[in-house]
Amino acid sequence: MIADLFSLEIADIRFVISGDARLRVSPPPPVVYLPFLNKPDGARCSLTVRISLELRDMPDVKEMTKVFDSGESWSMYRHLGDYVITLSPTILDNRTVWMARISKDSADVIIYCSDILKMDIAGQTEVLNPVMYPLDQLLMIQILSQKGGTLIHAAGARLQDKGYIFPGRSGAGKSTISKQFAGKSPWELLSDDRVAVRKMDKSIMVYGTPWAGEAGMAENEGAALSGIFFLHKGSENMLTEISAGEAFERLMPVTSVPWYDARMMTNVLSFCEDIVSCTPSYDLFFKPDSEVVDILEKYASS
Repeated sequence: MIADLFSLEIADIRFVISGDARLRVSPPPPVVYLPFLNKPDGARCSLTVRISLELRDMPDVKEMTKVFDSGESWSMYRHLGDYVITLSPTILDNRTVWMARISKDSADVIIYCSDILKMDIAGQTEVLNPVMYPLDQLLMIQILSQKGGTLIHAAGARLQDKGYIFPGRSGAGKSTISKQFAGKSPWELLSDDRVAVRKMDKSIMVYGTPWAGEAGMAENEGAALSGIFFLHKGSENMLTEISAGEAFERLMPVTSVPWYDARMMTNVLSFCEDIVSCTPSYDLFFKPDSEVVDILEKYASS
């Protein structure tokens, strides 16, 4: 008998894991996942992705075409129009831990689980949840690229019904500025490292994700995107408005673009053009103190 075993909600997209009703699926271990797990109000989500767990033998990748190798632990293949992702960590002598087959429209996913993920606890088979980093992030990149959206390497914050993102590469100051927002009511931090941005009806929305950074901050909330602030550490707090063209150039290096698929890549590039064309963008030079939050609050209120 097949049953729903687990659910995960990110950016109003619900991932439902199903499998043999006798199985038990453990939750992802990082505590930052907690706000995103098994939400009872999943009906509000705009999209549901069905994920089937299989404990049988994995398909042979020799019959597939490799399209991407992360150089670390995961690789991607094409086979009969579907994408197939494998996780084979070097720490496990490159043995394949799981294989995920993603349908062309990303609506259905089959995950083949190796024995490495299985445990016997009091006579019941428990499967270590494979739908966590990197698979959940890779799924989101593909889904968003087809549904009008993308993942951005940025901190995100919400003030009432308005959302703001603070893009930057590692070391730019995302965790630093996120810590300044902490406890500064009425601000709410969405994420300190990665946000999802989606076209929803007539609005562009920004959402927190469970892929937190150094500050470990992540919330399952969203808001209408109302400003982009590219981070620069400086000796004073200062905002400088930039053009849509400049914003697009700066957004590209911190945007998750599926370069391995021409159609999805084009979708993401087009979506990023839409983002910067309708969202005010700035260079934000800031010091590591809470004064920068006051400046941003004045901006948001103007």
